[in-house]
Amino acid sequence: MTDYAQDAKSNMTSLKPSLTSVRRLYLAGPIRGIPDFKDRFDYAAWQLRGEGFTIFNPVEQDDFFSLVGMPNDVALYLEHDLAWVCRWAEGIALLRGWERSDGAQAEYYAARACGKRTWILPEEYQLR
Repeated sequence: MTDYAQDAKSNMTSLKPSLTSVRRLYLAGPIRGIPDFKDRFDYAAWQLRGEGFTIFNPVEQDDFFSLVGMPNDVALYLEHDLAWVCRWAEGIALLRGWERSDGAQAEYYAARACGKRTWILPEEYQLR
């Protein structure tokens, strides 16, 4: 396991008790090369929203960008995603496989640099 993945794991506490004061979460995980990434992000967002969290799901933003005719550009997407992480997120929730995603790693490190809390989502929040 890489250092950053070990660090995220070692800082983890139980999700529910540890998030009592954190309500705005950014959802990070692998997208490119994952056939069912939309389902994975949507399921985690649905689970967390059901518990009262405000979730920024980058897949929903990307869909909106496509709907309004913005170019399919990873740099553009990441620019907006990182701004949300740095300015509005109180924490970042990491989906399975995040440590193999350049984008999710960038979001993780941005969150850490800004002093945000990070969690690897427990299995019950993730689509199997």
